[in-house]
Amino acid sequence: MPTLHLSGDVESFDWWVTGLQNDWSEAGYECLGLTATSFSRDSAGLADEPAGTFTYMYPEKASNPGVKTTQHETKSGISPGRHTYYCWALPGNGRYYYVDSGSVTVQSPAPVYTMTVSVSGSTVTVKVDGVSSGDNVEIYGRYYHKSGVKAFGDSDTAKGSSFSATYENVKGGAYIVNFQVNSGGFASDTSKNVGVKWSWRHTVAKGEPIAMKASEWNDFADCAMSCYRYSNGSNMTVKTVSGKDQISADVTNSAIDAINGSGKFGMKHVGEGDPIYASTFQELRDNANSVISGL
Repeated sequence: MPTLHLSGDVESFDWWVTGLQNDWSEAGYECLGLTATSFSRDSAGLADEPAGTFTYMYPEKASNPGVKTTQHETKSGISPGRHTYYCWALPGNGRYYYVDSGSVTVQSPAPVYTMTVSVSGSTVTVKVDGVSSGDNVEIYGRYYHKSGVKAFGDSDTAKGSSFSATYENVKGGAYIVNFQVNSGGFASDTSKNVGVKWSWRHTVAKGEPIAMKASEWNDFADCAMSCYRYSNGSNMTVKTVSGKDQISADVTNSAIDAINGSGKFGMKHVGEGDPIYASTFQELRDNANSVISGL
């Protein structure tokens, strides 16, 4: 007896027939067909092609002695789900005969997720698009801080096609964020590196006075130490100031050492008692951002 074989794939299936009565050749058959609609199994065959036929298979050879098995054919563009199909054969006598039926499960395409990460001050927002309501989404983030690598994240249930989570008090100059959906694994293509470029909050320009607050310098110290940690995997201390302390040469040089240690920049130290020019702060900024841009 002939047997219909079906093998499901993503939005498609393969089909073939074994055990044909005639040789699988142009001499034995004009074609085979599949329909999703059941039809009469009259032993005398049908005069008309069964309704709903949506794909055909034709012999590849004029003569194929002794071969009772067809080639494999692929039918694409099939909606995901469980389907039942009925196969008919048209031999050379012009009558359509029932061959066999079978069911196949057609798979859905793998979901495509897109992650965006935005940083505002010490707040990090992670958004994952392409999820479905009820999916479990887990966020795993790391950031480089002067004291080492810190982690943030959690897991929650998506309530629609987009999942968003916000994390406060995340103070770093470089972030690596991964996600997984339904415990599917933190694949490398779900990783996103985010660098927060440094900009001085006050004017640092040639000929302009530099009136930097301690808090601004200390924030840059964090940035410089984060760059060093990211580049080397170890810590380096950049000196901080408090109150009305002056940003002296040794304080500035500690930042220069950290930035130089983050890449091949070759900034020169400021001499003790020498004026610290705007160009030094501009170079610190530019070199730190060069490290961050390399993420």
